[in-house]
Amino acid sequence: VYSPVKYTPTGELNFVSPLYVGLLVWSELVANSSRWLSTDVRTSAPLKNSWAHATLSTNVGGGTACQVVRVLVIAKDEPNAASMMDDIAVTVSVPRTVLSKPPAQATLLHLTAPALSSRTDVDWAGQSWGSRNWNSTDGRPMGARTANMVAAHASGVYSFAIAQLSAAILVVEDCSDAYR
Repeated sequence: VYSPVKYTPTGELNFVSPLYVGLLVWSELVANSSRWLSTDVRTSAPLKNSWAHATLSTNVGGGTACQVVRVLVIAKDEPNAASMMDDIAVTVSVPRTVLSKPPAQATLLHLTAPALSSRTDVDWAGQSWGSRNWNSTDGRPMGARTANMVAAHASGVYSFAIAQLSAAILVVEDCSDAYR
């Protein structure tokens, strides 16, 4: 059985697997009672074994209601030797029918690992649960959560790059008066 977490015989957390991290990424995609959304995602290279999923949710916090679009892009295609080092350029277009005033920038969270077969050193948004030399002892991620800002180059159009054999979530949050 492939368990997302493993414990020592004394009950201490011993290992957080890539499956756990993948489940965490998926939970962020579908947060806040999200619904599936059709959006336009284009890449610099044809991807046969990769895909994108998009969701729309409403976040309410501090008296402000925000519409949030999350787009998960998964680049699973095995690169050939000539393109191994090339990042994949991604362009996401969020329709105006979804967000009335798409913001000038969005947040990008990356999922990375040293190799496709990695079972350690898997990072989500700059945080990790362990490596060959150290492990989280309580299941909480270690390190500061990090994100990159992505500027819109047109209303609702965001472009960014992700490494091959990785994934990223673009988070576009519209807190304009239209949702209050």
